Amino acid sequence: MPNGLLLADSGRLLDYISDYKRYWDYVQTVPIPDTPEAHGVWTVPVPDDSDVGDANSIENDDIRQLLMQMEVYRLEMVNSQSARLTQGFIPVPAGQPSDRQRFSDAIVRIENFARYIAASQPSDRPESTPMSLPTPPGHLGT
Repeated sequence: MPNGLLLADSGRLLDYISDYKRYWDYVQTVPIPDTPEAHGVWTVPVPDDSDVGDANSIENDDIRQLLMQMEVYRLEMVNSQSARLTQGFIPVPAGQPSDRQRFSDAIVRIENFARYIAASQPSDRPESTPMSLPTPPGHLGT
């Protein structure tokens, strides 16, 4: 299967990850509010999986792997203990993994993989890698 990224795509991807990291840095500075009466009243809907493109339909193996990593971490975030808070992250005793650390590690992992595939030039193997069969030869004669 093809792999690597074109220069324009890798630039956009790394820029997106950079924006995401800046937002993540901000989110970590927001204290957990003491709002027991408002807890659960205000929610932000998370898009259904049907709103997100199917990673399996993409031929580029590197992009498919990157999107699958993002899907896994999205599910982790949605189902984390911290997702039940109004905002912020549940404090965890020292020495135990926390949602904050797992999410930070996920961002680093995605960024490292994105930098790896951005440095790769796309492979050109058109006859051995397409997901659908090549067009059969045309009919000969009349």
